[in-house]
Amino acid sequence: MSKKTESPKSKAGDQEPASSSPETTTGPSVQDLQNQLDALQIQIKEKEAAIKVGETQIQTLRDQLLRTAAEFENYKRRNDQERSDLRKYDGESLIKSVLPVLDDFERSFTALEKSPDPAVFIDGIRLISSNLIKILEQKGVKPIDCIGQSFDVNLHDALMHMEKEGVAPDQVIDEVQKGYTFNGKVIRHSKVLVSK
Repeated sequence: MSKKTESPKSKAGDQEPASSSPETTTGPSVQDLQNQLDALQIQIKEKEAAIKVGETQIQTLRDQLLRTAAEFENYKRRNDQERSDLRKYDGESLIKSVLPVLDDFERSFTALEKSPDPAVFIDGIRLISSNLIKILEQKGVKPIDCIGQSFDVNLHDALMHMEKEGVAPDQVIDEVQKGYTFNGKVIRHSKVLVSK
């Protein structure tokens, strides 16, 4: 049996592809791409310039911060030194004002060696004491008046309570050691005897 070979024919419904021209696409042209690239490069340069400006500002602020920190450290150091000096030399003005009293004592002792008259020496000591009291008063130091006053725990330190005729209770009848105030603040209480 012989087989017939059929020549390839298109079957019904099969169509041969038509030879048509390639489709035309409407994508961006080379010129459009070049323009976009140029625009992006300009934006990159602008951003780089902005970054450089920002870095310069950051460096400037960092320098200012370091200078300010250094100035503050110097200020603290100076302030600490000034406070230390104030504490160290706090009584300088009082000492300077008391030195002449010390000179008066030395002159009195020299005078006593030359002339052993006790009356002259006692008068000299009274004058020195008076000068010292004036200096202390100028500095705000004042004695506390207490004899005949009512006992006050804020001003007086009672050493003893004792009976005394004709004196109301809780009255200061004698002063053993003088008390003082400094600008209104008690710096030493008066040591006193108080009536019962």
